[in-house]
Amino acid sequence: MNAVDVDRLDAVYRPACSAPHRRLCGVTHVGAVRENNQDALFVGGNVPFFIVADGLGGQPAGEVASGVAVRTAAGVLAETLARYRRVGVERARKALLRALGEAHARVLEVAAQRPEWTGMATTLIAGWVTRRRLITAHVGDVRGSVWRRGRLRAVTNDHSVVGELVRSGALELEEARVHPDRHLVTQALGLDEGFAPEASDFPLADGDTVVLCSDGLWEAVSDAELSRWTSLDESADVRAAGLVDLANAAGGLDNITIVLYDHATDKGSA
Repeated sequence: MNAVDVDRLDAVYRPACSAPHRRLCGVTHVGAVRENNQDALFVGGNVPFFIVADGLGGQPAGEVASGVAVRTAAGVLAETLARYRRVGVERARKALLRALGEAHARVLEVAAQRPEWTGMATTLIAGWVTRRRLITAHVGDVRGSVWRRGRLRAVTNDHSVVGELVRSGALELEEARVHPDRHLVTQALGLDEGFAPEASDFPLADGDTVVLCSDGLWEAVSDAELSRWTSLDESADVRAAGLVDLANAAGGLDNITIVLYDHATDKGSA
């Protein structure tokens, strides 16, 4: 069992801002209230995938869980990219699900290294862009959506108590933002029970923007504001940083993480 270098995880997977090019950016921020950042992310300029994770609050070592999960998942996806000349929709879907499975196992393995890490866990979403489609796999209440012509289209379901209430019709979507049980997830990497990652497949067109974010962003920023900022004629880093600022202006009650990717087939993939 390899020991985890927490400082390295912080340096590599918790950058304040990573913008490999104008159309892709990931930003993470501690927020205005929390003492440490338990979110983590991965974006790379020459790979078609990106990842956002949110260590569970109230559980120990959330920052370790999210960093370990992102590093492990990114490694699996990078191996897939290196192994195959072409990665189509089905191969990407299988790679994403395997990445989450291996990340789950690794979080459990690392949690056994120290008694104070027992029970650590993290939500996570990974997205892969291939052949004009966005493939995602996720657990928990990290969200994926696609902005198209002024409208945000959800591509994920929240694996949470309030998410189930929304899907059953017992709760309106806006009510979920302020519900007292909104932070109770039903799935996460590292939880002993209930791990069943969900995959989705969404068609992309030129001009679409892929949005991945943690609950610190979507709880603080309305869909209308998220859509408005995403539509601005600015680079991805300007829009992503602006959305983080907006979440902080709303109180910054949680860690805040967002990835924006503008799809343009004539300029290559992510």
